[in-house]
Amino acid sequence: MEQPPPQQTDYNKPQSKRERPAPLNTEPFRRPGTTPSDDEAFNRLLPIASAQRGMWMGEKIGPSDAVYKLAEYVDIGGDVDVPTFLKASQLLTKEAESTRVQIVETAEGARQLVNEQYPGEFPFLDFSAEDDAEAHALRWMNDEVSRPVDLEREALWLGVLIKLSEQRYFWYQRCHHITLDGFGGGLLARRLADIYNGLLAGGDIGESPFLPLVQQLEEEKAYRESSRIERDRDYWKSQLAGLPDAISLSQRSAPRSGGLRRSALVLSLERSAQLRDIAQQAGGSVPQLLISMLAAYTYRMSGQQDLVFGMPVTARVNRRLRSIPSMMANAVAIRLAMGDEQSLVELLGQTAKVVRSALRHQQYRYEELRRDLGLLGSGQQISWMGVNIEPFDYDFGFGGHHCSIHNLSNGTVEDMTVFVFDRGEKQGLHIVIDANPALYSQLELDEHRDRLGRLVEAMIQAPNSPIGDFDLLSADERRSQLQAWNDTESPLPAAFWPGLFEQSVAHFADRPVLSDASAVMSYRELADQVNPLCQLLRERGIGPGKVVAVALPRENCLPTALLAILKSGAAYLPLDPGTPAERVAMILEDARPDLILSSKDCQQGLPDTGVPCLLWESLTLSDYPARALPDVAIAGDMPAYIIYTSGSTGRPKGVVVPHLGLQNFLLAMQQSLSLTPDDSLLALTTVSFDIAVLELFLPMLAGARVHIASRDIARDPAALAAVIAEQGITTLQATPSHWQALLEEHGDVLQGIRPLVGGEALPTELAHRMRRLGQPLVNLYGPTETTI
Repeated sequence: MEQPPPQQTDYNKPQSKRERPAPLNTEPFRRPGTTPSDDEAFNRLLPIASAQRGMWMGEKIGPSDAVYKLAEYVDIGGDVDVPTFLKASQLLTKEAESTRVQIVETAEGARQLVNEQYPGEFPFLDFSAEDDAEAHALRWMNDEVSRPVDLEREALWLGVLIKLSEQRYFWYQRCHHITLDGFGGGLLARRLADIYNGLLAGGDIGESPFLPLVQQLEEEKAYRESSRIERDRDYWKSQLAGLPDAISLSQRSAPRSGGLRRSALVLSLERSAQLRDIAQQAGGSVPQLLISMLAAYTYRMSGQQDLVFGMPVTARVNRRLRSIPSMMANAVAIRLAMGDEQSLVELLGQTAKVVRSALRHQQYRYEELRRDLGLLGSGQQISWMGVNIEPFDYDFGFGGHHCSIHNLSNGTVEDMTVFVFDRGEKQGLHIVIDANPALYSQLELDEHRDRLGRLVEAMIQAPNSPIGDFDLLSADERRSQLQAWNDTESPLPAAFWPGLFEQSVAHFADRPVLSDASAVMSYRELADQVNPLCQLLRERGIGPGKVVAVALPRENCLPTALLAILKSGAAYLPLDPGTPAERVAMILEDARPDLILSSKDCQQGLPDTGVPCLLWESLTLSDYPARALPDVAIAGDMPAYIIYTSGSTGRPKGVVVPHLGLQNFLLAMQQSLSLTPDDSLLALTTVSFDIAVLELFLPMLAGARVHIASRDIARDPAALAAVIAEQGITTLQATPSHWQALLEEHGDVLQGIRPLVGGEALPTELAHRMRRLGQPLVNLYGPTETTI
């Protein structure tokens, strides 16, 4: 959160010996291949500051279309003395070294070359003859912002006077972010106005208010050699202990790109004044109130109670640093505890405390903090969301004319950053949402803008109401969510899953359906085992209203047993033989099954509950005919299976899934995935997880094949890759961590496979790697190209 520049400063007052850091060595510079000139000795070569290194690295390794330019224009409502204005611009560049900086590469790395003379021009453009001069000027400025700039050979700061009419001019100011930040740009704009007005009044422009760039480097050196840096580091590491995963409001997972995308709104003078009144009455500042509002919006859109976002700061902690127009900006992490019951006023109290504390430690570099927290990997960040309040009072005029300031570019952002420009009480607050074009479409960004506007309006009207009570939706959004999205009526077949399986047997009788490490079964062969087992179960009283627990190895017998139980009309209760005995005992005690179907090895891990147990090895299915008995009447609300939650939020809970739900799920998945008889899906997931239903049953609905991987193979990436290759697997569902392990060493084997992922949050970089397999990525728990 940047602060406005000081109005009066004694820049000639000597510093005390204690305050003055040790001087830095500088050296003259001449470009290779040039001859000495009279001015050469004045061209100084300085190290780049810490704040500049990130911009330098971005230029070297960032997206080719990334924009690192900051740009704005001043709308001057009156006539301008053009020669005097251009002279003022020239004098400004003599005072401000950052306007004359270029970045050069040396044997010691990147350095900033401070030229004696400004290395560019002072353009004056006359668009007054155009039909729409303002539109023409805006197009020219936006095109100029998007044009790449050569750090070593071009002027990195540019000031252009543009004539729209005799009584209206634009002054366009653009810089590369490596040389100047927003605060520094404000210093230059104010000083240019002072110089121009002084020249108009007779020529007295006063002393330069600016200190040289070497002063910034000396201040930085002093900070890094002081005990303050350790205190700041300790503060931030403590403040961000147990940091939650960084959130994004994007609905897609894609590699971040360059470019610019923006949506903006302007609060009226009346609404802006009301905001100032609320802040004053609540004992906070306007920037703190705005931060609270934007935090409330991010919370409402994400539900993140432990909310962390980045906030740019000037990092100018003393008068000397505030006298240097340069690139010095940093960012601090703002961490807030959010909840529906908080009001805006209550949130303001928390925000004010957190922001004040953060500003006391704003010199510690954000990029160094990421390193301290081990977040330097691709796709890792303290926060993707940002809030930047720029309370620069630009209440100045050129020649006494009214001026208004308009931001054009803050450069490419990684995800989304909300900027609020507070140009004083004579202008309404400007809210700008900048976003990464790869993550947000213009429509999505405009929707965020509109929802934010509705929330701000509601909070202004009721600052003491709970933030969870405010409605963010438009009428169209409400209609879509409550009506269109719920209009899911679709015709369903009369048969439930057991009947649908029989239809697949009739259509694909001789095609392979099931395989494990030792055998391959056709649809007919599978049915010839399911039917006898179903008859055996019926003889033992298993049918509708009964529950059969299943603890079998990951072999062909497992889906055979599940199908037979479902065909009998009973519900199955899946047990993972590798689950701790305490959990199995709890499940059996809670579910109270009527029968346990297990094997000799798996039975050893089961508790003695007194429930009858059938062992697979003891079954004599050949005693029963392979033909099917008359179907049991199955209703949609009859239980198909019972699945238990993980218990991560308390005692595990049993969820009863009815036949209608199982039928609807499988048909919806097939509609989305369109499996064919040529597909082969690898079953990895333990049967006690719900997604195992997709792996085991969905291929059977489409005439495809499912291969069951043993527990040992599922845990070994190399063995798993070998099975994928040997079995010709076309579709694989796994958790992100499982995919990560496979892709690390065996990405070539996975090429062309259809990737399904679920169970955990999907990191952006991993999603990008999975897309390179050549098939649409299907995220079963979040938005991607195909979402289920």
